[in-house]
Amino acid sequence: MKTIIYANEEQPQEWKQALSHRFPALQFLTQNELQPVDYENIECAIVGLTPPDFFEKLPNLQYIISLWAGIDRFHKCVNFPYHLPCFRMIDESLTARMVEYAVLHSLRITLNNKRLENANINQVWDYFVPESAVDKRVGILGAGNIGQAVGRGLSAVGFQISYWSQTAKPNLSAPSYSADEYEKFARGLDGVIIILPNTPQLHNFMNRERLYALPRGAWLINIGRGVHVADADLMAAINDNHISQAVLDVFREEPLPQNHQFYGHERVFLTPHIAGVTLIRTAIDYVGGIIDNIINKQPLPTRGRVDWQKGY
Repeated sequence: MKTIIYANEEQPQEWKQALSHRFPALQFLTQNELQPVDYENIECAIVGLTPPDFFEKLPNLQYIISLWAGIDRFHKCVNFPYHLPCFRMIDESLTARMVEYAVLHSLRITLNNKRLENANINQVWDYFVPESAVDKRVGILGAGNIGQAVGRGLSAVGFQISYWSQTAKPNLSAPSYSADEYEKFARGLDGVIIILPNTPQLHNFMNRERLYALPRGAWLINIGRGVHVADADLMAAINDNHISQAVLDVFREEPLPQNHQFYGHERVFLTPHIAGVTLIRTAIDYVGGIIDNIINKQPLPTRGRVDWQKGY
């Protein structure tokens, strides 16, 4: 089986080395090694961000493995082969890193780290008593595996948490709300963290109405998808001081254009989509397990297999 590894920022040579070590009988090519003569022989594509016409060139492709947890970028591809088995990335280290990110920035906001940074820059002894996580209520939009892991991480440092999801999840260890219960969910929150799936009905979910349903002074962290937030509505809510600050790791367009309104705002903290980064040393077993099943003609795993009707 000949496999293409198309990964610009996801260390293609390192992936090739790791996979070639595990499967010495298979041939792996990176995008820089791929030649037109190879197109018809590619059976499996392990991909990050690809050109729009990438999949059109592979007439005999049979399997797709995404190096990202999200799969929405495939909708932008020309004639994407939705009928083929496609797997999104599942990596415990990715989940752990998203938990770290959420806990870090929730604490940074709660402890007023910005005030401490300014005091250091200005060489001022600015004594104050920081607020405590145990007095703060954080709502998590999205109660899937990652959302629940983030909830456990926040609870471990004292935050009071609750969840909102599209469908009811009554067996969670914290209060949970669904569908039309958003206003109940939002009531009394100090902050909200977005970890929703990328489905069309959730685009622009955090619009003016839902932002203003949060208590005045609440903060927002987005580690889900950029399309979950209506950018102009968020900026208006921040400028109106209804939302105290925002931490954004995902955006509608990436890289974020240089003239974007988020840049330079003192109460908007931006990171370049690094909350959930896949590590090869931990993800190799997941990717390798799928390839094992393919070459041994075993049933394909259901874990991580994309259900295009659900959108994830």
